[in-house]
Amino acid sequence: MKTAEYQSKLIEHAATRGYGKPKKEGNQWIFRHPTSKAEATVEYVPELSDKKGYLTYAKGILTSAHNAAVERIKSEAPFIAKKSTQKGGADFASSLDIQLAHELLEMVSDLNHKKKLPAIKFDNDLADLDSLASSLKCANCGELVEKPSPYCGEYCQQFAGTIRYSRKAIQARRTDDEDFHIGLGTRLIALLKGGYPTKARSLDKETRDFVFGRDKMICQICGGTADQIDHINGSSSAITNLRAVCGKCNRKLAVDNVSFVNIEENANSGNCTHETLQELAVRIAAPNNQFFCDDYNVWKSAEPFIRSSREKLLK
Repeated sequence: MKTAEYQSKLIEHAATRGYGKPKKEGNQWIFRHPTSKAEATVEYVPELSDKKGYLTYAKGILTSAHNAAVERIKSEAPFIAKKSTQKGGADFASSLDIQLAHELLEMVSDLNHKKKLPAIKFDNDLADLDSLASSLKCANCGELVEKPSPYCGEYCQQFAGTIRYSRKAIQARRTDDEDFHIGLGTRLIALLKGGYPTKARSLDKETRDFVFGRDKMICQICGGTADQIDHINGSSSAITNLRAVCGKCNRKLAVDNVSFVNIEENANSGNCTHETLQELAVRIAAPNNQFFCDDYNVWKSAEPFIRSSREKLLK
């Protein structure tokens, strides 16, 4: 097996395990995993590369390094990992979204058994709909808003949306549905990264049709049927930065691009830390909403009223 062929096969395998492209140092290739922070050094030995099992041996180095890093993460951040229902390092990495969903729902369940919920910071201007509309404050955090939007930004919009999504599922008794857990986990992953840049990554139909046509509706990662589009690097919507992918691979990409956070980290950093999960849980479990944006049915009529009122104020 030639060097180029060996490297190509190894890099392809590394990508399926979530590793980035390797850094070359002489005959050594150093692979790093962005999620688990695993580091694996694989040496290319020309005289052994054509031997049976050598590529398998090299693949094993990558898997072992990642599994060891996952075990370290489990001990450092048990609130994420303790409910793992998967086996193996790669499965754990790809199920971080499910772990977050399980952890949040467990918090909600625990709170439902308490007579008194923990207090959360609340701005009185958010308690009355007319006051909220005229105060020009974010319906989620209370910060001033300089536009008709009820929110100060996409993070707060998605934070409140996650609460409504969860409360609606709980009321409909859908908390055991796999689709709900995946959907909730996806939302939490977005919050973990500071919010999903919805506007920046919005694509028109013409661009989507072009990418799907160019890639022949084939997932550019696993070869399956593509139904989504991935921004390869950042939020640029340049055609060269877009590729067709399947939902499973796109979900795994989102998980692999997350940086693990310490559970003691301040929630104000924009990361979905333990404290942030706790705030979500308290607002989901609350029998009576303090925030208009926390209830699905209330918000359907409250949001257009706030937007309309603010448009008039800002004219």
